[in-house]
Amino acid sequence: MRQMFQIKTEYLDTSIGIEFPCSNSTLYAKLAELHMPDEEKIRNPLFVKEIDYEELKGLEGQFIDPDVLNFIAQKLDSFDHKELKKFNAIVRTYTIDTPRELVNLTYNMHYYTLIEDMSNVESIGRTHMLTREQALSADNSEGYDFYKIGQELMELGTGKLTQYGIIFVNDDLEYEKPYVGKSLPAFEYDSSKLVTIELMNENKSAYVYLPDCPFTIERAVNRIEAESVENCKVYVDGYNIEEGYERILGDVLEKEGVHALNNLVSEIAKLDRWRLYDFKAIIEYADVSDSESIIRLAQNINCFIVYDEVDNAEELGREWLDLHDEYYIHSDLRDFFNYEEYGEYLTRNLEGKFLGASGFVGIKEEYDLKEILGEEQEQE
Repeated sequence: MRQMFQIKTEYLDTSIGIEFPCSNSTLYAKLAELHMPDEEKIRNPLFVKEIDYEELKGLEGQFIDPDVLNFIAQKLDSFDHKELKKFNAIVRTYTIDTPRELVNLTYNMHYYTLIEDMSNVESIGRTHMLTREQALSADNSEGYDFYKIGQELMELGTGKLTQYGIIFVNDDLEYEKPYVGKSLPAFEYDSSKLVTIELMNENKSAYVYLPDCPFTIERAVNRIEAESVENCKVYVDGYNIEEGYERILGDVLEKEGVHALNNLVSEIAKLDRWRLYDFKAIIEYADVSDSESIIRLAQNINCFIVYDEVDNAEELGREWLDLHDEYYIHSDLRDFFNYEEYGEYLTRNLEGKFLGASGFVGIKEEYDLKEILGEEQEQE
């Protein structure tokens, strides 16, 4: 995450700086520094007193939703060097100075061609077509005459000279406007987010990327003018997690709601990605589906034993002895050892289950599943 810009903002008699892009938890902490009440943290835009990004100086003096500022910064951070240079040239040349126009511009980089080097006509033509088409084959299988295209472009005389090069408007192409009303477009900036949900209220929608702080959900609800998240229709827009979790997380969302889902994926996100396959098997072993129980399992994942390629007692016996040097059996005796009977003993001792494709799951001797799930306390 690069710092794309910093703003100075003020509330009553307090002034602070906020760097964008930032996490929503950081944003919440910054708003707390302003001594802003929670209700206003959710609803209030920020006054942009100063901004340290030259091409965005037009935003100074405006009240802007911090989520929109974060969105612009995230989009700029996703640009490569050439895209960022072109963005700066467009904003400066055409005086784009409203948050809505800036967001929409980030989706229309094909609408402008920036020529930095005028010395090679064929290269100009290739750059122009790559801009318009957004992709070209390495061997020019499309059959474009790049020299002719470059020549015709330069002869148009419509280009504007900027400090970054000459910029042309491709006004025969459609200019997309995905940012309408208060609904920011979907944009998956953070690859560590596990679930994307869309909140709907009448014809207004907002995307939320989980896990995140509850503050983020409340801001999204406010943006679509709903009374609460419970009054919104909720759709899963996508999962970024091990296959098989869709049903588990979908059930929690349907039965317990958005905040319960957020709490659950917050806990799952703490696990190493390589452990997610094992954890899915542990959930199946415990036979639970509510978020509180699954969270307890995640917090106690090291209490369980998972062998994902073990299908029966004999394989369990062999796997256990291979992994535990203290139970070494001399090679001359291995053919006489009853692995199946030993595997059955382990299954009983570990309270284990064979789960088909999920392999074998058991619990270490010193732990108890009911205790982990809190069922013993409930009984008391």
